[in-house]
Amino acid sequence: MNDYKKWTGADRERSLRLVKKAKAKGLLSDPCGCSLCGRSGVTIQEHCEDYDATLDYIPLMLDGNATDEQVAEVKKSLIPLCIRCHQWMHRKEDNPEGFSRYITQVIIPIRKSQEQQSLWGEEEI
Repeated sequence: MNDYKKWTGADRERSLRLVKKAKAKGLLSDPCGCSLCGRSGVTIQEHCEDYDATLDYIPLMLDGNATDEQVAEVKKSLIPLCIRCHQWMHRKEDNPEGFSRYITQVIIPIRKSQEQQSLWGEEEI
């Protein structure tokens, strides 16, 4: 795993192992949809913007010593994303114009389509 922002690849791998342990103990749940595009039924990965939260607080969660605030920080730091959105999340700082185009040309139309489907589904009931 590559370095990301201020965290080393080793930090990121340790964080991933801790997340898996917390999920195995039922302390965290698997995501069911992409928080950016809203797609479900596709592979969902968790993007982490704050590895300090996972590295510092998941060990406390595993020991039963984490506060509610610490658990909330861990959950907030894990952003469920489909593979395509996850790739863009990692490129957004190097290519802000491309990320902006991705949002306007891909994400917004997907979200509008989902809203329309939801509206039609509610009217048919």
